[in-house]
Amino acid sequence: AIEDGDVFLLCTDGLWEYVDDEVLEQTLQQAQSPQGWLDVLEATVLANAVHKPSHDNFSALTVWTSPTPA
Repeated sequence: AIEDGDVFLLCTDGLWEYVDDEVLEQTLQQAQSPQGWLDVLEATVLANAVHKPSHDNFSALTVWTSPTPA
């Protein structure tokens, strides 16, 4: 069951190949918004893939659930 506060990340290998699970968790904990988290992930991929000029493209979508209004 989906619960309030759950977060989902759908992404291609062009992202997860350059961002390990620990970084995903740390950046998620620090994120103020879904877009903010995606921006940090993008910067991380670009920094980690700088050595690979023909880096594959990458895509990501995140869904955050929020508490149900009372």
